[in-house]
Amino acid sequence: MFWKACGHKKCLRARACVVDGKDCFDRFWPLLPEEIKISIRIEIKAAKVRLSPAETMADIERELARWRATMAPRVAPQAMTEPASHLQPIVPAAPSSCALGPRLRVL
Repeated sequence: MFWKACGHKKCLRARACVVDGKDCFDRFWPLLPEEIKISIRIEIKAAKVRLSPAETMADIERELARWRATMAPRVAPQAMTEPASHLQPIVPAAPSSCALGPRLRVL
């Protein structure tokens, strides 16, 4: 579903990768969360050995649990060392006077 962020109008209209799927894959793969990458890898392996959807989901859950257990010791100490004092609450800006004016259209 890289077509959602692709930017090619043909892909957006077709709601599928139409232009160059490999190009989109190469651009967006590094940006995907690791959980999704693991799921895709497991689905490809499961399709090769013709596993049922239930077996595929079980493999995905097993692999994700293994990955989370591996990553938990690395993430927890890092979260504890970062101070939260640098976080500022987001306050919405007051509406400007131009936002309240008439809406103009040029034809």
